[in-house]
Amino acid sequence: MPVLSKQRYDECFWSALRRVAIYMNSDKGQLCSKSWLALSDDEIAEIFKKRELDSKLVSYQLSKAMIGDDTSRIPDDMEKAEHDFYGKFQFHHRNKPNRIHVTYFNTEAFRDWSLEGLYMPKTSSVSFAELKKIDNKTALAMAGTNYLGCEPNSSY
Repeated sequence: MPVLSKQRYDECFWSALRRVAIYMNSDKGQLCSKSWLALSDDEIAEIFKKRELDSKLVSYQLSKAMIGDDTSRIPDDMEKAEHDFYGKFQFHHRNKPNRIHVTYFNTEAFRDWSLEGLYMPKTSSVSFAELKKIDNKTALAMAGTNYLGCEPNSSY
């Protein structure tokens, strides 16, 4: 039985994407403030809603697995695991207002299989103070991976 419902699963991804977007768009004169990273996911969601930032800064899409050009053939689990498991990020510079738009393409295989082991973190393992001390690439990896993992005390 999944640890999270599909709705909470999607909320978890949106929360992670918002945090990546905040980090990418928090330089002087941009739409976000790095201080927002110290807020809860609910507080960040409220800011994004009030300022209508979701459509400006983040996209989350679920893609279906296909085998080559044959869209009528449904791949089996082994093919999905081998060729269509990991999603991808895209970062696009956009103007008016100046910003980086973060898109994550998730795969059905990853969604279905990770749903069994994805959990909403009880507390963030990444503090704002820690993020300020490390390089951008490491900070993004820490913020993003905070949302994926096995439930504590799970067997894997």
